[in-house]
Amino acid sequence: MGIGVGSDGLAYRFHPKVMEKLQFSDTDLQLIMADFAEKMHEVNDLLQTR
Repeated sequence: MGIGVGSDGLAYRFHPKVMEKLQFSDTDLQLIMADFAEKMHEVNDLLQTR
């Protein structure tokens, strides 16, 4: 997710055979990573309110 690193931390390369085996497209990965980032913000917000 690039958390705690420079912009190069977002330069992920996924092994094509793994992507094929999991049947993930580039769009699938983008959606998964965006959802994860949103969930991390939600967790952070919950922790801040206590």
